[in-house]
Amino acid sequence: MRCLWWAVILGLFACGAGAIPSPLIHLPFAAPGEAPSWAIWEGNPIRVAGPVGEALAFDGRDDRLMFTPRAVATMSQLAQGTIAFWFKFEDVLSRQAILPLFYLGMSEERGEHNLMVIEVGHRRPGNRKLYVTWVEGDRVVLCYDTGFQLEPGRWYHFALVVGEFGNAGYLDGEELVGRHYNFGHAGMRRFLADVLSPKLAALGYGKTARSKSPRFLHLAGAMDEFFIFPQPLTGEEIAALYAAGDPPAPTNSPQVLRNLVYREVDGLQLKLDLYYPDSGSSPYPLVIYVHGGGWTGGGKGGGAGLRFLPQFLAAGFVLASVDYRLAPSWQFPAMIEDVRCAIRFLRAKAGELRLDLDRIGIFGTSAGGHLAALAGVLPEEQFSPDCLPQVSARVGAVASFYGPADLPRLFQAGGRGKLARVFGVEDPQDPTLRQASPVAWTSAD
Repeated sequence: MRCLWWAVILGLFACGAGAIPSPLIHLPFAAPGEAPSWAIWEGNPIRVAGPVGEALAFDGRDDRLMFTPRAVATMSQLAQGTIAFWFKFEDVLSRQAILPLFYLGMSEERGEHNLMVIEVGHRRPGNRKLYVTWVEGDRVVLCYDTGFQLEPGRWYHFALVVGEFGNAGYLDGEELVGRHYNFGHAGMRRFLADVLSPKLAALGYGKTARSKSPRFLHLAGAMDEFFIFPQPLTGEEIAALYAAGDPPAPTNSPQVLRNLVYREVDGLQLKLDLYYPDSGSSPYPLVIYVHGGGWTGGGKGGGAGLRFLPQFLAAGFVLASVDYRLAPSWQFPAMIEDVRCAIRFLRAKAGELRLDLDRIGIFGTSAGGHLAALAGVLPEEQFSPDCLPQVSARVGAVASFYGPADLPRLFQAGGRGKLARVFGVEDPQDPTLRQASPVAWTSAD
């Protein structure tokens, strides 16, 4: 066994564009520090290139990072807080039930079956969704998932936030909302203190959620920059943590036009980036990407949707990634007005930018999925911006990845704090939310 010494950061941890609150535990997986030990490595430690610096590789057989009893005791006192880390996994889920990332709960010896686990996979072979699960006795108390499959070999950033207003999950800096197992439910507060009598905490090692057997499994993959914060981070702070990393970027675009100003409003220059393919002929079909971030964070340079960029370029599409105004500095309908203005700008500049006016689509992830869907179904006069009024804001195709379509239903379940910050109302049945819901404008044509 080899003891790893990790830093407890006292002060502020500077990250990205702003300051992040002090983490309780920070495992950077770089050179050992000079602070008391939080964890012990068991296995053959191999460091590989990660999104932030050096990452720690797990072989899927016997590698694991075991937290010390002091760390377990510290974690078990946290009734609210944030867990954040980078990870990737290998495609071995056809051979085992889960790939554990973070585990807190019962030990390898038989005892009380109480645990919390963050895992890829969940009982069924081939399942590659990300899950966060709490178990008490024979009962799965809570189980959240991403609702979509992750890709082996790709780096992802995940953050779990639990605070006064409930849970929130963030993937690649974007809040996961509107899923079958919905993060953000105000009535479902669970964090580390909810695990009864935890005996063991680990990275890359853990127990399946439902099985009563003592069998533990290992991660085949890698992890980078693990944090536990004693307070819930905001969406902006999660976005800053994600922005501090540099996962592999798409490489097959020979031309990128960055920072085209499509609108000036409220003293801001709103910009977009255009990615061109290295094949095909103009005019090019256009797909517009609207980033997520819970309407409060994110930007055109990141987000889960940009992972589709290589596929769009290979198919001969131009991709436009747009910025828009964010809450709480601006409230709805500022966001949808900006998105519709970006559509008008691209239509007006189609000849100059070599775009096909008859083939324009839009897609988004999370909150961006909501805005993309809304842009696709709104009548021309609804939430119409004051830019380029003579140009249409219509699109020919829409795709929404886990974007909420029925806002009254979404906020009835929880998230009242965000309701006020983003939409300026407190009642989930306020008419503003109905008007902001894509389902309210959907018709047969």
